[in-house]
Amino acid sequence: MASQLLSPKATTLLLTTPLISSSCSLWFSLDQHCFFSNLVKPNVRGADEVLPPYFANTFWANLWKVVGLLGVTTWSSVGAIYLSRPLLRARGSFPWYVATAALATGHLFFVPLVAPSVAALIEDRGHQASSEAKKGKGKSNSDYMRDWLGVNLVRMVTADLGAWVCAVVAVTTTFALP
Repeated sequence: MASQLLSPKATTLLLTTPLISSSCSLWFSLDQHCFFSNLVKPNVRGADEVLPPYFANTFWANLWKVVGLLGVTTWSSVGAIYLSRPLLRARGSFPWYVATAALATGHLFFVPLVAPSVAALIEDRGHQASSEAKKGKGKSNSDYMRDWLGVNLVRMVTADLGAWVCAVVAVTTTFALP
């Protein structure tokens, strides 16, 4: 039986890992949203010049964290489903692990929605159009950042928060006292 491949401690670690990694993903997403939101407030001067290099450095430095945490959440959920299916079915947590994996993967479906803003910020397109943006014709870097923040907020509330809630239910249901 697959569930007997791991020791009880390793099984416990596997079953709790989706909650730990989805907590980290949600926290990171919230942290990014809070920080970048502050950069585009009207009282912050020079944001259009600072955003492209800062965002590019932050994006490339943290891309592996986001993808890594999503991968850990997804694959630990899949591993739990595969290795502990009888336990998860008996406890009623099986669908919650499935939902956790699906929502963590769902985070990636937002990539096409943020890609234009990410590319525009990294390429500093808003600076090139800043004189036009002031006339209402082009987008500034702050506008591109606001676009990214809008998608990030929706992604955070749906995929990241959703995966975390499902992981909380999955873990608490699995380890609930009989």
